[in-house]
Amino acid sequence: MSHRSRRPAERRDRHRRRSRVMAARHPEGEQEMAARHPEEEQGTDDPQVLEGAPTSLRESLYGKMADLVGFLLQKYHTRQPTTEEEIVSWVLRSEQLFPSFFKKACECMQLVLGIDVQEVDARSHTYILTTTLGLTYNGLQVPEQGLPKTGLLVIVLGLIAWEGHWASEEAIWNVLNMLGVYAGREHFIYGEPRELLTNEWVQERYLLYRQLPGTSPARFAFLWGPRAYAETTTPQVLERCIKINDRGMKYFSQSAGTGGQREEGH
Repeated sequence: MSHRSRRPAERRDRHRRRSRVMAARHPEGEQEMAARHPEEEQGTDDPQVLEGAPTSLRESLYGKMADLVGFLLQKYHTRQPTTEEEIVSWVLRSEQLFPSFFKKACECMQLVLGIDVQEVDARSHTYILTTTLGLTYNGLQVPEQGLPKTGLLVIVLGLIAWEGHWASEEAIWNVLNMLGVYAGREHFIYGEPRELLTNEWVQERYLLYRQLPGTSPARFAFLWGPRAYAETTTPQVLERCIKINDRGMKYFSQSAGTGGQREEGH
């Protein structure tokens, strides 16, 4: 088999491993998915009943959610639309699972990766995937490979907006550490985060990195760069960050807690 023929399958495998960590470990999603699975006749949200669900069933549900996130990520990479019918036929194999699984997958894509899933045709239930908040950056070095980094950029822009016109470097890292993102520690989605904040996003003109005057030893702060002001607004970013605070913290913290270990061990 040629290298060219192996690449799509290899990318799908990588997407599934990573998306499994992002999507399948959400505790609320775990309960809801198990309760809604067609094989789970009780159809209840009672935690005691769900705890008794067979391990094989839970693993099957996790796999379906991971497949769905990976499927949507591929559609984003290739800039192709998708439909409810296609998702049910190729991924979920069950119309009953679609509402719950699709909602969780879209939430994960938006909050962690910075990808919005938008319905463009209500009759055919057709969806397109776009970079969130109108931003033109996704951090992909190769268009059809890797995981977008826009979700983290939105968080950093939101923290700066929340503080006013600038936020100290210490304040930024204090919050990112709560999300499992640490300076100098490779992250399985975002790579080396300090490199992103102080170099790549500065070069991309989304951030300014400035020394605070009169500080010894030197302390630094982040500000919005001109590209951020050109592509989005403070209210939009703050609204998204409120949503992340309400729902996304679990996605970030739990995926960071296991994703890096799984990827390193691969």
